Amino acid sequence: MDKEVEAFRNEVLRWRGTRRQGARPYTSAMKSKALELTAGLRSRGLTVESAAKQMGISAATLYAWKKMPGHAGMLAVRIAPDTCLARSGLAGSAVQLVSPRGYRVAAPDLATAVALLRELG
Repeated sequence: MDKEVEAFRNEVLRWRGTRRQGARPYTSAMKSKALELTAGLRSRGLTVESAAKQMGISAATLYAWKKMPGHAGMLAVRIAPDTCLARSGLAGSAVQLVSPRGYRVAAPDLATAVALLRELG
């Protein structure tokens, strides 16, 4: 892991070159790699701040990348009993989904629900 972190740090330094920070956007591959390395470092007990420092980027940058839609990951869900669905008026639909942004979609099938969520963003 330490060699990977050092390799990433060197890549960041090469990427930046002599430019001021923030002048050149990071690639999506670099963002994914940074988040992957951060997860590994966090599992070893490091804070996000110390992981960011080791990689040569700011903790705020890591937090921003983590919030990006492409890195949303899995979310915990709670299955509501049928009685709650009946009261909410969603009992007649075959599929009910809630997006990470809080959009609730009730549709007759999964394909329709996914299409609706994609349109909502």
